[in-house]
Amino acid sequence: MNEENQVYFVDSDKLPPAALERKHRLEQDPSFRTNHMEYMEGMEVIQSDIKDKVEAAMKAFDYDAYTASDVERALSHETCSIEDFKALLSPAAAPYLEAMARKAEEITKKELLQLVKQCKHMEVCVTGSKSFEQAQVCAGGVHTDEIDPKTMESRLVPNIYFAGEVVDIDGMCGGYNLQWAWSSGYVAGIHAAGSYRTHFCVRCTEK
Repeated sequence: MNEENQVYFVDSDKLPPAALERKHRLEQDPSFRTNHMEYMEGMEVIQSDIKDKVEAAMKAFDYDAYTASDVERALSHETCSIEDFKALLSPAAAPYLEAMARKAEEITKKELLQLVKQCKHMEVCVTGSKSFEQAQVCAGGVHTDEIDPKTMESRLVPNIYFAGEVVDIDGMCGGYNLQWAWSSGYVAGIHAAGSYRTHFCVRCTEK
């Protein structure tokens, strides 16, 4: 604990002094931290005021401003407006919970299926792509037919191993390419190390 600033630290006795010093500075000095939105030079940061609008609307919501008449009017509508939703969320709606449940049951199976269809079959038109500098993964590389998948060793040239994007494998965004890089790198690494010990260390011993 830092008595002066009343800051509590969770430290490990396994960390060297330099690492502890850096850790404490990161915890206490915001200017020492890297902005996670600036990890890529020239990256576009999208600004949004949605959060501010939602918080402002929540603060402006007067629960007690709605009456039973407002709730009944909301239940009588085929579709609910924002004001209807506010009325249904107010304390005045408490006596109408059963009526609200029946209203929800009025949604037919056909309408539900239509909603599911719209959600699952929504089409988005791609209008372009970003520059190469902002690409997530590169396509192309060494053909998989030329690599032993069990060791990642070249089938054409012995003792050469491949991993990650150098292989002609690329996936969608979402961690797939990172997982491929880690997994193939692990397989290539352990077999390359074994090959080095088998082929090169034996030769050194023979000399």
